[in-house]
Amino acid sequence: MIYYKSEIPLSALGYKQPTDRFRVGDYRYNLYDPRKIVKILYYPNNVRYLLDGKLNVSYAESELKPASNAKYIVKSILEKKKVKNIVNYLIWWKNYPKDRATWEPRSNLINNGLKDLINEFENKNKKAKKS
Repeated sequence: MIYYKSEIPLSALGYKQPTDRFRVGDYRYNLYDPRKIVKILYYPNNVRYLLDGKLNVSYAESELKPASNAKYIVKSILEKKKVKNIVNYLIWWKNYPKDRATWEPRSNLINNGLKDLINEFENKNKKAKKS
């Protein structure tokens, strides 16, 4: 997941500023809408990146910022449980011991772009139950 350079100045709350000029304190990257890189285009002396959901636009590496600077990165999903019709997953965090894993609601994981990781976990569990 990466953040992309914003075409318009954004306030700290992610709202469009009343002017088209960037000012001190304006966000220059869209930090509220991280995207996945779907394709890398190689040109002589140039590399461009296509992002998921951004049509007809490509970005240079200097216009992108890694979103992985988050403090908590998922290493793997260990278990699943349902409490009061809410599905929760036991998350093992990167750079933390397994005993510090936490239960997180499915909606939090999907909202943070981890749907593929959930699907992978579900597929592994289906195969394990069939055996």
